[in-house]
Amino acid sequence: MDAISPVNIDNDGSSVIQKTLLYSKDEKTTDLSSLNQKYELDKTCNLIISRNYSNIALQFPDNLLVDSAAVFSEIRNRTAKNVYILGDTTFGSCCVDEVAASHVNADLIVHYGNTCLSHTSRIPVLYVYSNHHIDIMDAASKISTNIDSINPSQVLLLFDQFYRHSQVDLVSILNESCKSQILSPSKNDTDTFFDPKVSTISQQDSLLSLDGFSFSNNIEVDTGDSSKADPIIIYVGHEGPKLTNLIMSRKEQVINTSLYHYYYYFKTVLLAYLSISPLN
Repeated sequence: MDAISPVNIDNDGSSVIQKTLLYSKDEKTTDLSSLNQKYELDKTCNLIISRNYSNIALQFPDNLLVDSAAVFSEIRNRTAKNVYILGDTTFGSCCVDEVAASHVNADLIVHYGNTCLSHTSRIPVLYVYSNHHIDIMDAASKISTNIDSINPSQVLLLFDQFYRHSQVDLVSILNESCKSQILSPSKNDTDTFFDPKVSTISQQDSLLSLDGFSFSNNIEVDTGDSSKADPIIIYVGHEGPKLTNLIMSRKEQVINTSLYHYYYYFKTVLLAYLSISPLN
């Protein structure tokens, strides 16, 4: 048997330990009304009380820890239940840390912030996206102007998780102000709760479709009106991996469809990708 030569290690790992990481945190939410809206406290407390959960584990990403104590106090005071804040998670912040929650015998996990919607195996989970503020009237105005200039037959409106709370109002305003047909995946708040003991395969599929990347609506070119341009997609959300994933992973039969991006921070609509074609 040939001898195996030793493997050379370039460094002792100190560069990783000493590396400075970029970290940003949200501003602390001081107003109780804003805290209630951002973290959906009414919905969370109603779920805890109606289902009689007794040990609730709250999982925050680093950028939302600034509000964790306030959220903890509100939930504990409203429900009179045992509430815990999970720390030092061994998972990415987008994944539910069922292991840490089991250490406190949690019977419900409330997961805050960005999520990959990974399924739990034992403990029910409520996903709270931490709603980000959006000026709905400004968004409607900018998007409507963009739609009117293009005059498409149909518009598919997709939302980042953080802005999904504005979907119903924004779609309603655009339907009133635009001549083009406005489509958007159905919004069902019950889909943000997952219980591995009772959830069906269909609910799991629905849960994974919440980010709008796996919707069932196919866009078909309206050939009945030659004055209308081809359909377009408008994505409301941050620039980043989700938008890239939306561009790269389209599998529906979408033909000659341009993708536009409404970026709230810049308050503008930008062309993100032109002519999305079906993958053969």
